[in-house]
Amino acid sequence: MKNPLLLSLIVLSMAFVPVTVSTSEFSVQLGIGNLDFSGDRVPEESAPVPDGTLIEAAAWMTNRLSESLHVDVGFERDAILGNTVLSKLRVSEGPLQVTIGPTFGLLNTGPAPVRAGVAGTLKIDVLDRVYIGGEARETLASLRDRGDYRSGQLAGVLGARIPNARVEARVESSRFEEVTENGARHHSRSVYGVSADVFKDGVPYTVALELAYHNREIRVLEGNVSEVDALGSIVLGTTIGVQLSPGVAADIGVDSNLFSFGRSGLAGTDLSDVFLFRTTAGLRVTGSRQ
Repeated sequence: MKNPLLLSLIVLSMAFVPVTVSTSEFSVQLGIGNLDFSGDRVPEESAPVPDGTLIEAAAWMTNRLSESLHVDVGFERDAILGNTVLSKLRVSEGPLQVTIGPTFGLLNTGPAPVRAGVAGTLKIDVLDRVYIGGEARETLASLRDRGDYRSGQLAGVLGARIPNARVEARVESSRFEEVTENGARHHSRSVYGVSADVFKDGVPYTVALELAYHNREIRVLEGNVSEVDALGSIVLGTTIGVQLSPGVAADIGVDSNLFSFGRSGLAGTDLSDVFLFRTTAGLRVTGSRQ
C-alpha cells in the first residue's frame, strides 16, 4: 500500500475492534532514572550531569485474532521519543514475523499536539536457534514552523538460543528533532550492547545481564551557531524476573553507569563521581483466548 497514513488508519481500526473479544496479554512497565539528558537542557552552559530525573512508561495490550495474526496496541513515554501511541498488526508465518502499523506522537510540543507516523519490525528465525531482527519508527512530518518535530528510531538485534539462556547483540538509535523559536533542537541516544538472559526449566526466576555503551547528545542550532553536549557511558544492566503464577510475571531492573566521559561541550568535565542510573519495574498478565 503506497499511502502509509491510510495503512495506519486501517490497522488502528482493527486494533480496537477485538479488544473485548480475545485479549491474550497485557503488560505495563515504569522506569525512573537520569541516564539521559533532560529535553530542555541548554548545551555548553555548565549545566550539571545529571540534569534531572526522568520518568518513562509503557503499556501494551495484545489481541490474538488467530494463531498467526495478532494486533498490539500500546502507549510509550520515552526520554528521547516523548509520548507515543502505537498500534501494530503482527503476522507470523513459519520463521518469519512482521509487524506494521501507525504511531501517534501525543502532546510532545504545544503547537503540534498530535503527529502521525509509522512503525514496523521484522524478525527471522534460523534453524530454531539463531534469530535476527530489526525495527524502524518514523514520524511523517516536515520541519517548518515553531513546534514542528520529527522523531525516529532504528534498532537491530542478533540473538541465539542456547540451553538455559538467550544471548543477544543489539544496536539502537533514537532521535527527536524540533523547530524552536530561535532555531532547532536535536536530542539523540545510541546504544550498543550485548546481553544474556539466563533461565532454567521449572525455576520461576530469570536473570538478564547487559553490558552496553550509551552515547547521548543534545544539539541546539541558532542561526549558524551550533552548541552540543555529548556524553558517553559504559552501562551495566541487571533485570530479575519472576513467574508469580501461570498467567502473571513480574520483573525489576537496574541500569547503572560504570564509567562516563564528556565530549563537545562536556569535554574535560570531571565525571568520576557522577552516578547515572535507571530503575524499571514491569508486570505482564497473560490470559487464554475465549
